[in-house]
Amino acid sequence: MNKHFLLIILFSVFNGVHLLSATDESKRIEEQFKACMQRGEKLFEDAQYDEARAQFEQAKKLCPQEPRPYAKIFWIYYRQYDADKALSFLQEVPQIPEDHTYYVQYLNLFRAAYTLKADYEKRDEYLNKIVELDVGDNLPDLLAKARAYDGLKQYEDALACYERLVALMDDEADERLKGNAFFGLGHTNIQLKKYDEAIAYFEKALEHRVFAQGYDSLGTAYRNKGDYENARCYYEKAVEIDPLLANAWAGMGRCHRAEGNLKQAKECLQKGIEVYALHGQSRLHLIHVLIDEGNIKEARQHINVLQERKMYPKGIAECLKRIENL
Repeated sequence: MNKHFLLIILFSVFNGVHLLSATDESKRIEEQFKACMQRGEKLFEDAQYDEARAQFEQAKKLCPQEPRPYAKIFWIYYRQYDADKALSFLQEVPQIPEDHTYYVQYLNLFRAAYTLKADYEKRDEYLNKIVELDVGDNLPDLLAKARAYDGLKQYEDALACYERLVALMDDEADERLKGNAFFGLGHTNIQLKKYDEAIAYFEKALEHRVFAQGYDSLGTAYRNKGDYENARCYYEKAVEIDPLLANAWAGMGRCHRAEGNLKQAKECLQKGIEVYALHGQSRLHLIHVLIDEGNIKEARQHINVLQERKMYPKGIAECLKRIENL
């Protein structure tokens, strides 16, 4: 065997080992990334946000150009009602072009951030961008589009979009996606005042994904039916999972007020404001409780807060009319 041929063999063997090593390293990183994401998602569902963020940060380090860990970290800030951090963090997300498969989800992050900041003009700008896109049969994008229709109060369009999504789902579809689809159908049916249908969809959602917002919405459907006992039960389950869930605290407060328990109502509504100062529902219904008590001075203070933020003008008008009629 001549020296030249031997060198060729050695070179080929070396490159083969090198390529194998690179492939093994790539697989190792992929497996670590997947494990971090799975652990983070479980912690996120259990509302253990700091622990979840640590897992997603690790996933981000492993795959810096992968958008999913960034999105998950953003949703943690969203759940913690930190609008400034949420918007600031979006600057770190890798830029997503319009032809990228994650583009609709990218727009949805901005929609959520401006919702949190109570900047409804900017929120609607992103909602309109989403509904104008042709998302085809991409299931996560269909979900985002249905939610966008819902946010724009185009409920019939939202319903059609959710129903299309459910029709396209098969046994292989992600359980979280299934839960979110049925959750969305429940939410839209609440807006259409179809409460029994909403309850059935929320129960279906919770079969696929046990999460605080599912119990919160189930509580809201029962509250709208006037079944305050069941409503409070589900609101309590929601805050057991996520004590920061302002919607559930507001819902409990509204149930207590409807049942004539003003002290408990006030405590729950104050808790809703404590966890999220911009939660208009908590503040609006606290105003009603304060008027019930005859505490007009404090009621007006909360009215001023909502007026400064241009929130709930019709609700404020109702409160002012109640005060005038005392």
